[in-house]
Amino acid sequence: MENNFYSDDQLYPWMKTNFNRLLLRAHNNKLPNAFLIEGKSGLGKIALARQFAKKLLCTGSALAGPACDTCNHCHWFNATTHPDFTQINPAEKSHVIKVDQIRYLNDRIALKSHGEKYKIVIIAPAESMNINAANSLLKSLEEPPGDTLFLLVSHDAGLLPITVRSRCQRFIVHSPNKSDSITWLKSQSVADPERYLAMANDSPVTALDFSTRNMLDLYKSIIKDLEFVFEQQGSVISIAEKWHGYDLQPVLTWMGQWIRESIKAQLLGTKSPQKSPLFNIKMDLPLMFRAYTQTIQASHLLKTAVNKQMILESLLFTWNGQLQESNGLGTR
Repeated sequence: MENNFYSDDQLYPWMKTNFNRLLLRAHNNKLPNAFLIEGKSGLGKIALARQFAKKLLCTGSALAGPACDTCNHCHWFNATTHPDFTQINPAEKSHVIKVDQIRYLNDRIALKSHGEKYKIVIIAPAESMNINAANSLLKSLEEPPGDTLFLLVSHDAGLLPITVRSRCQRFIVHSPNKSDSITWLKSQSVADPERYLAMANDSPVTALDFSTRNMLDLYKSIIKDLEFVFEQQGSVISIAEKWHGYDLQPVLTWMGQWIRESIKAQLLGTKSPQKSPLFNIKMDLPLMFRAYTQTIQASHLLKTAVNKQMILESLLFTWNGQLQESNGLGTR
């Protein structure tokens, strides 16, 4: 979502500090071969990487501030025709970056630079590379031809092979201050920004997306369905069928967020947040961790060629059965 919704070339207000941090590294000649720009989805990391790339390629701007937007290099960048810039995203209608895309990239960066500055590559999200693609990238990361700079953007860096991560310098992006996020969402005409920001796990770009797609109704519907699952195990198949037509990535993110909140509350001995549909359900911690793990696994599996209905049924039976088990009601 992050690389499609809103403008990839929009440097969000909360990203200016991160942008200046990157610029300082460039001005001090302390750029690595590769940065791993990591943080949760919906913060604007891809936009940050693109603006930094554009700035490095620009020939008309001063040291500080954004690219000039008037030199030839900026015009080429804006037109997506810059010969020294390549952005690799998952193949069309796919969640995967494939080995052929990385082989094309390796051939491209082997060519002589058109300008006197860098050749820059953005791979986003980097964890979308399949294992063959990741392996094909390793040599270029280790010994990039010429002045090639890699900017790998990751929403979940733990999914990247250690061989890739070890060849990159980490650049961590954190969520903006909550009040700043709400102010920005209000400037984008988002009604009830606090609710949407909570739905988006404090990621303002995701919150804007949810608002634009009116996801609040879906959010409420999922809570009702899960509460129904907790009470009547036989409803699992019909609910899985109902969910089959939904955009399941936010649904699974919400489920993971809710159970994570409940785990945290139980560990700290505090009350679970009322926004979680699990707040009145008592579960043993091992069961909660098991349900959380399967929810995360389902989120990853749904990006592959799997039977969505089977994944949903398995997940919902797990939640239902473990909740029933924790309350002494037995499992299916």
